[in-house]
Amino acid sequence: MTSIVTGHPPALENKTQPEPTAKSLSRIPESIVISPNGKHILIGFFDSRKVVHLSENDREEIALKHPVSVMAIANDGTFVTACLECRYTIWQRTNELSIETASWTRAVAISPDGNLVVAGGENGSCSIRKRDGIEYHVFEKFSLTSAITTMTLTPSGNYLALGTESGALYLMNLVNMVRWSDWVMDAEVISIALSNDGWCLFARDIRNSTSFWTKGKNTPLKGLEVALSEGEEYAKITNEGVQICGKATRTVDHPGAKNVFISGDGSTVVTMCKRFVKIWTGNTPTTYTLGDAKSHFSLAALSRDGSTIALANDTAPEVTLIQMKS
Repeated sequence: MTSIVTGHPPALENKTQPEPTAKSLSRIPESIVISPNGKHILIGFFDSRKVVHLSENDREEIALKHPVSVMAIANDGTFVTACLECRYTIWQRTNELSIETASWTRAVAISPDGNLVVAGGENGSCSIRKRDGIEYHVFEKFSLTSAITTMTLTPSGNYLALGTESGALYLMNLVNMVRWSDWVMDAEVISIALSNDGWCLFARDIRNSTSFWTKGKNTPLKGLEVALSEGEEYAKITNEGVQICGKATRTVDHPGAKNVFISGDGSTVVTMCKRFVKIWTGNTPTTYTLGDAKSHFSLAALSRDGSTIALANDTAPEVTLIQMKS
């Protein structure tokens, strides 16, 4: 096992292991999202009207018209943000498009190519906008009977999954605009994941009840958190440990893990607890720890292609980036 202290990366004997790079910020980050291709990182500060956009050779601090509560970013750097106000913002390059809504926008999603933006509201309204030059025009809108609390688009942009405050789950085929709603959780849905073909869906509600729907079968999972790849592989945290599942199932060693992420091809799994982040690309992980015993990891994100990992802790105004070697 290779152990690396974040913030002060040592010289590594094994040069195949990725070295972390710390990027200084003006304050402690409260949200991080990464584009599917790993080339764009968006950092949010929930009570601030700004975000920081990091790309391969650039760093940009962007002032917005509203504070940020939820956000998503595409492969070309186009991003969408929303807040506890009746509006959300689509930002592409230097063009800012602010869209007024009838209620608080609670969830947003953007397709990897940036051509589709979805926003869901407190009043159950959902709008899907398609890019046309620098504009985004509504091409579909509908209303549900409960507030939309979480959503996700598949990498292909063909499927949209929605979770609501009442616990209902919806899956929509955006090619033919067919919507299914056969599943209900015990309480408000707070996270949702969807495989690229739309056949596998994982959801977790506010009571930490979990459900895993695959090929028409709804199976309650004894998992505190689940991450889906674009194939058959998925990773889940259980009371017994972290399991990586697919054609075969194996349990990996990370006691106390609270979060798990998996790349689209299933080859990279990231697990996080307060003191450690482990990256699994085989049976032996690379482990990242914090040098300050009073600090704890607070955020982690993994790009869909597995190329980029971002970490933050609760005491340092910085984000640590790890570029995985191909």
